[in-house]
Amino acid sequence: MSADQLDLFAQPTARATDIDTAHRAAVIAIGRAAGNRALALRALYDAGEGGMTDFALADAVTVLAGRRVIQTSVGCRRNELVKAGLVCRAFRLDPVTGDRVPLNGVSPMGSPAARWELTPTGCGVVEAWAVDGAA
Repeated sequence: MSADQLDLFAQPTARATDIDTAHRAAVIAIGRAAGNRALALRALYDAGEGGMTDFALADAVTVLAGRRVIQTSVGCRRNELVKAGLVCRAFRLDPVTGDRVPLNGVSPMGSPAARWELTPTGCGVVEAWAVDGAA
């Protein structure tokens, strides 16, 4: 899925093989998924280079939304943005080898957690909203 194909208003779905609660959750998520995708983009844009973990992203989206958004929900929306090419794993370049080294943060329990950041295309989407007055 490319950025051009991403529909911020697309409805979440569940696979036919998913359990019943996944199907009920998909129906409930219809009203919030698009808005949470847009808020996740905004939060990652505000975070800048180095991005943030899904845990920090959930906290940022909670503030922007004015209601609690949990890490698992925002992680689903972030994954959709990854598939659309708007978000990627945050990394740094190793100064010796030039290799891309993934950046990690920590979860609230102290476990390693991947950091995510906007791609140049993702930055362009958010910046276009600002020009259009939508940001």
